[in-house]
Amino acid sequence: MASVVNDPNGRRRIQFVAPDGSRKAIRLGKTDRKTADSICRHVEALLGAKLSGQAIPRDTAVWLSGIGGKLRDRMVAVGLAEGVSAVPALQAWCKGYIAARTDLAPRSVARLEFAARLLVEHFGSDHRLDAVTAGDAQGYARWLATTRAANTVRRQLGWAKQFFGAAVKHEVLTRNPFVGLAANTRPDRSRDHFVTRDETAKIMDTCPDGEWRLIVALCRFAGLRCPTEVLALRWADILWDQDRMTVANGKTGKITGEPFRTVPLFPEVRLHLEVAFDQARERAEHVITRYRDCNTNLRTQLARIARRAGVPMWDKPFVNMRASCATELIQTYPAYVVAAWLGHTQAVAEAHYWQVTEDHFKKAAQNPAQQRAAEGAANERE
Repeated sequence: MASVVNDPNGRRRIQFVAPDGSRKAIRLGKTDRKTADSICRHVEALLGAKLSGQAIPRDTAVWLSGIGGKLRDRMVAVGLAEGVSAVPALQAWCKGYIAARTDLAPRSVARLEFAARLLVEHFGSDHRLDAVTAGDAQGYARWLATTRAANTVRRQLGWAKQFFGAAVKHEVLTRNPFVGLAANTRPDRSRDHFVTRDETAKIMDTCPDGEWRLIVALCRFAGLRCPTEVLALRWADILWDQDRMTVANGKTGKITGEPFRTVPLFPEVRLHLEVAFDQARERAEHVITRYRDCNTNLRTQLARIARRAGVPMWDKPFVNMRASCATELIQTYPAYVVAAWLGHTQAVAEAHYWQVTEDHFKKAAQNPAQQRAAEGAANERE
């Protein structure tokens, strides 16, 4: 059906008879015989698929998606690769994908946009999706690793895998070059810090107003995520007569199918809620009103408050306050109850939240049974 023809000066072309009976040729230029024969086999496979009306063989489809632009254009010109030339550029595809994800929260959209900017920065805005190989994906991972932490690299590879995976699902690509690269983040417990009640009290005493004290209380004693869950809390969510509040599951609601969870009004939280309610403007909808501006950086402000309070600022301030709340609650309540209150799974809590505190070591040292065991071991050694 197709054959390799040798032309002068080492050039080669592939001749074949098209399904309409016309004779056509694909000029390969200067290339070795082995490469020309390989291309010829794929041309025959494409012709066979056209004549039989069947799908293109997988190995030929993979080959077709990875060939260079010049050869691809020649394949299109002879009618063997309809639509392949329409593979979009990287920037255009990422932009369109993000625009289509109307189901995502604003913060998730922002993360996707940042991931797209990094891809474009590395590959170029006009780089075709099908021109990115598995080797290119590995090179991108190495490029990220030169300036970013391991978990950040994995997270960005996950976003990249998502962009290219969508292209495969829409049959724009036949393979995802990022498949096989590790994209699952690993817990980094080196940045854990148990926020003690003494540290919390010092910070709250230095807060500029009641709303800031309430923000700290909601994070440290009720385990709310900040800023999403804290800023989403409304006065209608506070069920005073039932000693509980409903919290929007902004992060996990779409995964679990539960848009809200119920959290107790812990005494440490209720006290500051009552103060904020007395000071709230009439018909105010949200509990926190003064710090809702998108330009307000609560983390930076908390660092200033901690500095004035003489408390060294720890890493991941709001995450560690939430983790400290989870660690305290698990000492008193069953794990499934704490997970339901804080809106995470037990597996996530064990991997990211529960911490070993100084109090655990002190209690262990004071445990009479352990003391007797230690004394017995010492006597045996003597």
